[in-house]
Amino acid sequence: MPVDGQFNPITEEELITGYEYTTSDDDTGATNTVTFNEDFEVVGEAFDDGEGNTFSQQTTTNDDGSYIVTTTSTSADTEVSSTFNYDSTGELIDGEETVNGKTVRYSGPNFTVIAETTVINTDSEAFESIVVNDSTNPTQFKDFLNNLADEADVYMETEGAFTAVGDSRTQTFYSRNDEYSTADVIAGDILGYKLTVKTAEITESDVTEDIYETEFFDANWNKLGSIEQGYIDATSLTTFSDISFTQEVLEDGVVTGYVETGSYQTYDETGTTSESEYEYNFDNEDNFLSGSETFDNVETTFGANWEELGSTFSSAALADLTPLTEAELKKLPSALKSTDDGNEDTVEHTYAVLDEVSGQTTYFNNLGKILGYSDTYDYGWDETYDDDTVTIEGTSTNYNDANWNWLGSSWSDVYGEG
Repeated sequence: MPVDGQFNPITEEELITGYEYTTSDDDTGATNTVTFNEDFEVVGEAFDDGEGNTFSQQTTTNDDGSYIVTTTSTSADTEVSSTFNYDSTGELIDGEETVNGKTVRYSGPNFTVIAETTVINTDSEAFESIVVNDSTNPTQFKDFLNNLADEADVYMETEGAFTAVGDSRTQTFYSRNDEYSTADVIAGDILGYKLTVKTAEITESDVTEDIYETEFFDANWNKLGSIEQGYIDATSLTTFSDISFTQEVLEDGVVTGYVETGSYQTYDETGTTSESEYEYNFDNEDNFLSGSETFDNVETTFGANWEELGSTFSSAALADLTPLTEAELKKLPSALKSTDDGNEDTVEHTYAVLDEVSGQTTYFNNLGKILGYSDTYDYGWDETYDDDTVTIEGTSTNYNDANWNWLGSSWSDVYGEG
């Protein structure tokens, strides 16, 4: 059957305030209505295709020329509603749009996303209430979530699972929004995202290790940081974890630079074998301003342009060490021995930490100040007496102060020591 049209005035208190023009199709059940104001300007439209798909939009103009645009639409699997406020020049003031229970709030004039709120299905296995500080996320991301949540309840939604290499999982973090929540419905503002990809599987000695790469984002998908994991030595199943985060520095709302923080850890079957962490400060032009890094309990500080200012040993780690004995101190150059600082209440000690891999020993005083280093090497040779061959073995040690100035050396073998 052909589509016919019908045009009707809109009256209010017997005055015409606008007009409606409606078309319909009896075969499909579809209808379309266009609304005009009294000046025949289009201010609204409503469409229904007769199969469950609808769309409507209405514009309301205020006395000062600003106006509000309200839109709704439905389909088999999507429900959309939005309200946007514009000034008299047509620039956005603010507004929000809700798609299937997820609301995005904007500010003008460039439709800047200021928050995303979603209805949380707390009965779904994909959602769970979490305690941020108990999560397995890096400290930087925990601080980020805690700062935005501001003591509100935090929820996490997980989508995706790892069954094969290349699979990914997205975790979305929300804080409860009481303004949009009701007694029966919990709504949450999106805080950020965690995207994890399974990049490899490595099997050694019937043990399979999964390798992942993880990235962290804010609510607008701006990257905050990452975790990279991988193998250093597949034979011994030694792995590493490299965490890196970058955060902008704001002064009076203006970005003046950024801070890069991170850590690097290695693990074998027995646990953590080495660890380091760092914090670097840069200006807007990537110039290095200052920072520090800690490797195996030794903290080194830097000034502008990476100038090394000094190194100290962690006081907490020193508490677990035993001071060198008088017999051990006698073998060392005087520069590697802790000296009296003039404080009668302070007992001066010298400590030594050996790096089992490199054979290098670092010496500290009880304040954590690095005094110097020593490097020990093994040597040996064969000597023949008549028909007998004797292997001579010994060790040699070189000593350096904190600035790597050579202090001397010592040796020890079957012929003696010196």
